[in-house]
Amino acid sequence: MLNSSKPLSSSAIKYLLVLSELCVSGQGARCKDIAARMSVSKPSAHSMIQNLCDLGLAEKQKYGAVHLTEQGSEEAARYSLGCAQLSEKLKAALGLSMQPYRLHGDCGAARTACSAVGMKLGVTNHDRNHS
Repeated sequence: MLNSSKPLSSSAIKYLLVLSELCVSGQGARCKDIAARMSVSKPSAHSMIQNLCDLGLAEKQKYGAVHLTEQGSEEAARYSLGCAQLSEKLKAALGLSMQPYRLHGDCGAARTACSAVGMKLGVTNHDRNHS
């Protein structure tokens, strides 16, 4: 758990999980790759990466790749496990049978489950955006 008394925001968790996926090769990730994966601007990605660095979860050298710290890797693994468990519970509770895919860590499956619930209830993306 973080030494900080404040928990990570949902946005910070998404960045942490994406950074974890992009760092699997051990080479780190560039802010522009993180921005592209998250579909955000490069300045937004840079700002959140700086926040993760300030929390001791990531390290970035000027003009260099971003790497997770040991603490960052542990937090990413913890959140990824929690997302996977939540996803499985949602799928089981709703009787959904879906092919797993990855998007922002295992939370993509939870997002798919939520979309499937909306489809079962007849709610479209358009309806949700205008309610």
